[in-house]
Formats: sequence, structure tokens, C-alpha cells
Amino acid sequence: MRKLSINLNQIFISFTVVFTTLVIAINWAIVNNDQKNILGVETDSISLINKGIHLGGEISSKKAPPAASIATTDNIKHQDGFAICLLVKDDSDKLAEWLAYHWLTLPLQHLVIALDRTSVTSPKPILDMWREETGMDITLWNDPDFRHVPGHDDTLTPRQKYLHRQRQFLAECMRHHKAKNHSWITLIDTDEYIANNDGYYGKNGNGTPPHFPILRADQTLFDYLTTNQNNTQSLTIVDEKCHLMPRLVFSAVEDDPEIVQKAKAEGVDVDPMQFSTLRFYHHANPKNQAVNKYGKVVINLDKIQWSEIHRNLRNVHRPLLKSCGFPYHDYSDAALTVHHYIGTIEQYFARNDTRRTKKTFRKRASHDDGKNYQMHDWLKRFVEKVGEDKSAKLLQTAGIIDHGKKIMLMDRPDYPEDRTDGLEMKVPETLRYFDENGNMVRV
Repeated sequence: MRKLSINLNQIFISFTVVFTTLVIAINWAIVNNDQKNILGVETDSISLINKGIHLGGEISSKKAPPAASIATTDNIKHQDGFAICLLVKDDSDKLAEWLAYHWLTLPLQHLVIALDRTSVTSPKPILDMWREETGMDITLWNDPDFRHVPGHDDTLTPRQKYLHRQRQFLAECMRHHKAKNHSWITLIDTDEYIANNDGYYGKNGNGTPPHFPILRADQTLFDYLTTNQNNTQSLTIVDEKCHLMPRLVFSAVEDDPEIVQKAKAEGVDVDPMQFSTLRFYHHANPKNQAVNKYGKVVINLDKIQWSEIHRNLRNVHRPLLKSCGFPYHDYSDAALTVHHYIGTIEQYFARNDTRRTKKTFRKRASHDDGKNYQMHDWLKRFVEKVGEDKSAKLLQTAGIIDHGKKIMLMDRPDYPEDRTDGLEMKVPETLRYFDENGNMVRV
């Protein structure tokens, strides 16, 4: 009887492991149909340590060690940094906050941004101002710029059409950055912010952190990656081709107004209530994959072969099938994460999206399984680095919803039919990619 009991327990444990693995695999298969580029996951959107080490929702007074390389503070125009591929649709209210935060902390230096042709607003005035004031390399694309031809995919649903276009853009954008010798790139949205994972930086048995957080007041992500190339004690992100960052949903649950106002920077008339990262600190359970969905990635393009960057990419969560692994792993194993903000109800419905209903907002906006304040001081550091007048100018559109002219860009007479930037990229002559009809063609 004892042997039988042990065997039954072993069988039960094995069955549980197999069943859990099968559920995750089936979920991934459902959301990832290669034939029609179907992805049933919403792909809408660093934190940093400003004064010390942030652990478990509180700010510690313990100081992190100085970084080996710190970006200059006497000149706000970075010479090198991160690249991003960004698709936007009527996101002007989010753009200033998103640009400021990632310019400060990555630092974001090379941005290719594509406009959804059904948008009723254009971010061009905001982007022009950021390009002029910070020296950021910003390239604005419409559909012709990444060779997307609408109309050939009429058999697809609107969601499938969006994902097909997204994959084409990501392929051309990554090829653009690789041709420009931009090494590090990430693929996130305007409601997503790269952050330290507090749970990862817990104390070991000796009572000391095994690693100090990557993102700190004295260290950007680019600093860490470029100064630890030959450091055997560094985190694995330094050597990986494609690094996965789990996502964490931040709800619309309001915090104490006094706490929110403490994030205000002196000398600048900007209200923290206009910034999602400074207003919303309540989040979902980090272990709830059904809510947080699949993660986003950081890619080292120097380690990616040209042949792997083609227009038949997997999806935004696993863009490179060979180099990027399964887009989900345990949250506690990740040094970096992506904070995904729902925003206010006004922001949620500002974009014309049939998937967005009052029911979906209430469901996503009510999560309250923890609080995280590591974003609380980034605005003060931004103002200190950039200056009061320039900060006020760059952040003036934060949180302000632009309802536009109600005429979609593609219906306006000035919508381009050809490439608008005259871009010439030097790529291998033998490089091929998949065209809109799925045929292999030479670049």
C-alpha cells in the first residue's frame, strides 16, 4: 500500500507539471498563427533608482555604487544610446512622458516611429521639437516608408491586418537600425516603460544584494550594457542576443494625492497627475500571466544575422524565432521588467479601438495586488538634467488628449504615396526578404 501511495503521488505530480506546461503551450499556439499573423494578445504598452536602492515598494536610503560610465550632464545631446521601433495611433498625450523617461534612462537616442494610417492626429510637431531640443535621431514613417501595401490583405480581420502591418514595420525598422550600426534596440509601446524588477534584487543569504539594480540615477541601461561586456559577474542580458522582459500591468487605481504631488519638480509648471508613471502605482499580481500577458524584448543587433530579419517575423513578443526564446518566464527571474499602464478612462477611450469597452476598462483598471514607487523621482532628475525652461517646453503636451480633425491621415490629400525620407540603406546584396505576397525577393 505504501508503494502504491508513493507511486500515485509521483503520477499526480508529473501530471500537474505536464498539464501546466500544456496549458501555456496551447495558449501560445492559439495566439500565434503563422499563416495569417494572428496574435490574440493585446500589444498596447525603467523604472530607476533615484536616491538609493528600491526594494519591495519602499525607497531605501542605501546608496548604490557609482557606475563605471555615466552619461554627461553638461550636454543633454547624447552621442550614443538605445534604438526603438514604435508604432503609434493617436498617442500624442502619452508621447512626451514616454520620450522624456526613456531619453533619460536608456538613453533613447535613435527612434523610428510609424503612424497608423487611420490616425486622426499626427505627432510630428512633438517629434520635431524633441529632435531640435535634444538632438535625438528621429525618423517618422508612413506606410510607404516600410513598403506596406494595404488592400492585399482583405481576407484578414482588422486585428490580423494590424498585426501583419506591425510585423512588416518591425522588420524594416530593425533592418534600418542594423544598417545604421545601432546595436541595442527594444520594441515597446507608448504605454510601456522599462523598469527594474524589484523582486529580482532581493537579499541573498548573507544579507547583501547579489546585484545592484541596473537602472539608477547614476547609470543608464546603455551604460550597464557597454561597460560590462567582459565582466563575468554581470547579468546575462549583457551576452544575450535577445533578452526577455516580463510585463506588469499598472491599473487606474488612484494613490494618495500627497504622494503623487511629491513627484513634482520645482521650477516647472507641470502636474504629476498628467503623467501615468507618477500618478498610478498600483499593479496586478506579477505572477498572473493571464493579466500581464507576454513580455517584450531587448535585442543586440550586433549579434543578429541579416537573414533572420525578414518580413515574416514571429510577433512583437518574439520577433526573431531563432534568437528570441518563448516570451514568458517566471517574473522573479527577470532583472528588468516592463511597466504597462492602462491610464485614465479618458486616455483609454481617446483612441478609436473597437476592442476597448467599458467592461474591458473596468477589468483592467481595477487591479490592486501591490504598489511600486520606483518611478517617483524621474521627473525631478529630468528637469535637473535638461533645465527648467526646456523641460517645460518638452513636457507641455503630457497628458493632454488631442482629438484631432476627425479625418484619418490616409484620407488627407497630403498623405504620401512614396517614401518620404529618401533613406538609402547599405545592406548585403544577397539579402532577401518576404514581400507583401509572401514571395522571397531581393532587396
